[in-house]
Amino acid sequence: MSDFNLSYSLGSPPAAAAAQGPLFSFNSVKVLPCVGNTVALHHAKTQQGMLVQAEVAHALSFCESFRTMEAHLDTVLAAMPPLQENPEDARNILTGIRDAGFLESSEDAWARLTRGTDPRELPPTRLFILTCDRPAALERLLNNLADVGVDPAIESVWVIDDSRQASSTKNNAEIITACANRIPVPVRHVDRAMQQRLMNHLVEALPQHAPSVAFLLDGETWPNTPTYGRARNLALLLSVGYRVLVLD
Repeated sequence: MSDFNLSYSLGSPPAAAAAQGPLFSFNSVKVLPCVGNTVALHHAKTQQGMLVQAEVAHALSFCESFRTMEAHLDTVLAAMPPLQENPEDARNILTGIRDAGFLESSEDAWARLTRGTDPRELPPTRLFILTCDRPAALERLLNNLADVGVDPAIESVWVIDDSRQASSTKNNAEIITACANRIPVPVRHVDRAMQQRLMNHLVEALPQHAPSVAFLLDGETWPNTPTYGRARNLALLLSVGYRVLVLD
């Protein structure tokens, strides 16, 4: 009879793996061109900013994956052979970028991703419906909305009327009036008259931006042209301070 002695361990990783050190990634950072040969690094999560040479930003573009600092250095040196003449300079630059907060450790990333949601109250939502010469479709949508119910987060419903035909605008107004009583939040019809009042108010308040207001909001600026973007601009303008849900 033979004796077998088997043993194994479940626990800490091998010392060699632990010796590799923490992992870092260059992520969530925008690179913005500046004067001369410099660029600005802007961290979207921490709002930090930093000016660096364009070559440094190019080197950092190879550091998006989570790696050890030594592995990042090897990757950068392989991708940019001229730096191999002064590897210590490259090491010092990477270390400085890390210490400045622009390389995120895997531990910090894990903590960020698993952190609880912010309990603060979110602003209410405005629901926008964009329509153009389709009264039947608008009526079907509003009736469905009334039947299904409105989420408590929705503060109001706004119908952005981009119709070209006066008959469609008239029909839409009648449909909105008929359906509004079945919808538990205000339903507003943003017809051409209301759009014109809004543009007049903006031009009066910001006369220096009158050409921009016309470009973004005035349908007469775009004759014989689809104006889906103009309708969305109206929705964005009327949703300032609110979360927005757009149905087109």
